[in-house]
Amino acid sequence: MPEERVQKNGDAIIAGDFTFELEGNWLQKFFKGFFKKKYEDTACEMMAMHYAFYEELNKVGSVQEEEYVTREATICCSNGTEMVQLDAYEDHGILAANEKPLMTCSDCEVNKNIYSFGTCKCGNIYSEKLPHPSEEGEPDEHGKVKYKCIPVLCGNWKQVTGNLLIAEGENFVEALRSGAFLTCIYGGKITVVGIPEKETDEENISSEALISLDNLDDFGFFIGINSKEREAGIKELKRVLIKYNITSNEEIAFFMGEVAKESNFGTRTVEMFSGDDPEEYFNNRYSNNSGLGNKGGNDGELYRGAGYIHLTGRYNYEKFAEYIEDDEIVTRGYKVVGGEYNKDVSDIEPGEVGVIDIGEYAWESAGWFWTEGNPKGCNLNDFVAKLDWKSVSEAINKGDKGTFVERNGYINDFYEILTGKSLGLPDSLE
Repeated sequence: MPEERVQKNGDAIIAGDFTFELEGNWLQKFFKGFFKKKYEDTACEMMAMHYAFYEELNKVGSVQEEEYVTREATICCSNGTEMVQLDAYEDHGILAANEKPLMTCSDCEVNKNIYSFGTCKCGNIYSEKLPHPSEEGEPDEHGKVKYKCIPVLCGNWKQVTGNLLIAEGENFVEALRSGAFLTCIYGGKITVVGIPEKETDEENISSEALISLDNLDDFGFFIGINSKEREAGIKELKRVLIKYNITSNEEIAFFMGEVAKESNFGTRTVEMFSGDDPEEYFNNRYSNNSGLGNKGGNDGELYRGAGYIHLTGRYNYEKFAEYIEDDEIVTRGYKVVGGEYNKDVSDIEPGEVGVIDIGEYAWESAGWFWTEGNPKGCNLNDFVAKLDWKSVSEAINKGDKGTFVERNGYINDFYEILTGKSLGLPDSLE
């Protein structure tokens, strides 16, 4: 959108469907020493950049079978590192089928409805025009600046015209639906990724009920050396389970059973190797494997198996990078997906734990692979529903059929830990 199409209207900047309020936002504090016109001109320029970046969102509305959004819905930001729950500090007086209050398109106030999404990945995108509204960011080892997320929202939730209006004082506002989105001036798109179901005594899909550290300990699964690492690890695992809708006892058992085999019960989020030179080992094994999308050179070493479900090959890394919108997945390869060994591989003993610096996307990549990134191109939950263990294991690693029975054993074990009952997967390939 050309800058001349961005207009100031009273105390707001209007760019298409987006509105940026000049008063009462986090950016004002950075302009205390500037003239008012300087602030307004900068805001106009920023909104022009912002709208141009999100022009494709005019096509929103392709979502089918949308649901009404309620309190405690899970939301995420494309530039954030954490998912949060949508809060309703004001009850509009209408309950949905899950017995939680309906939300409206005006429920988008920072620190009341919407909270920080962890760390902002916007980097230096706007640094020349406007500082990020948090403490000064610190560059990582690759020069990428990261800040604490403080959302600066451009107006209300946007959605296709709704068919339910809720009274707010003398006005009526559309009830919020699952296809809606918000935008942040720093380039983030905020969307709804999960709506809580009605809780029953038989099934409660809250994060607390999904899985626990005690479950992992009973399973013998390594999730961290100390209490801080363990709490961070279980939090990230729960986030991924919710995001990718791996929430039933069967789905969690299948997922964790496969993860246990792939990562050696959490101790190997990066593929091991033989010999003294990992570059030589992996390049000889994978570099010229066109089936993995590798193109020679250092592709074999860079795109070795990584994550709690080992992501392998340039093709998978590029697809995941496209999905998560982080080019570092391609440029840094296994280091950002799985992590790095913090001591020489020759010193790692079988079954040893705590020897890997876990990568940023170790659980995230596993969730993505489970729901869409696998070779079958489908959600593996569909096979779980039929207890089709062969199809699940083939999607994870079809070349490792000799371990399918072993994987079944891990799945059975974790299901029994969760429920006290037997899932009964077979102990043979017949």
